[in-house]
Amino acid sequence: MTADPEFSLEVIFSGVSTHFRKGIVAGIRHRAVLPDASHFFSAFISIEGYPKPFEYYLNPHYARIDAGDGVDLTVPGLIDGGDIVAGVRLQVGNGIPGGDLDADDSMFKLRTYAPRTEYSADVVTGGRAACYFDFDYGTAKWITSPTEASRFSITVETNGYPWLLVTPLDQTPGTPPFTKLDLGRQKHVLLQVNNLEAKKDESADQDEGQFDFLFHYLTARGGIPKHIVTPTPGLDNPKSATPKQIANALRRLASLQSSQPQEAAAVPVQLSRWGQTPACSPAEFG
Repeated sequence: MTADPEFSLEVIFSGVSTHFRKGIVAGIRHRAVLPDASHFFSAFISIEGYPKPFEYYLNPHYARIDAGDGVDLTVPGLIDGGDIVAGVRLQVGNGIPGGDLDADDSMFKLRTYAPRTEYSADVVTGGRAACYFDFDYGTAKWITSPTEASRFSITVETNGYPWLLVTPLDQTPGTPPFTKLDLGRQKHVLLQVNNLEAKKDESADQDEGQFDFLFHYLTARGGIPKHIVTPTPGLDNPKSATPKQIANALRRLASLQSSQPQEAAAVPVQLSRWGQTPACSPAEFG
């Protein structure tokens, strides 16, 4: 069968996706890990050059995929209208070999801020994540912004209308080992892959979420570090959170959760892609 180069899928990552490139994960050319950041987190961190540690908090972020209006992205038990409600591995099911996955090497890198970072095998290869998106081929591009969050794009030519192969990270008896997920009948599909917070949470962010980049270290051995050698992206003027700020953030989170359907897998919707600070940019392990 002759491949048709007129079909393609562009995948754009926004928010907390950590990219393991150039075969760092054995047998996988490029793996994007969306860590499970769906919990409120609070701790202290010290930054080299600052006399005292900073107390900070991170609002929950939720994994979601979106192929535009009219495309129902649902796989029972795994993806609900685009919301990723259980761990999944995504792959382009009909990609054509080609492109340059190493084309752009200008992403933010985790070891710039915590030089001894090693990845967690449990999270990166053992399935303890919200989502893996694996690529064997495609062309990478880092989409920068001087004032807002950057994004990361991978474009894959496909053999016909693009579709995804969806595999559960935690296989249960009686469920299919994989599912074909159609992305509509467009020749060129733009798929947004987000790991962002709900809009209602944004007003409760500490200094507009300046510490959010730390969520990437959920992919690291030992989790988020207690010390970094330089401020992470977007952390321009770090300040400690006050007890009142933390309490208010928890109250708003409780209000948000109580407004959602009372289902175990329910997650807040209406995620915001635009207007995020640089702290909510994708990153690369290395």
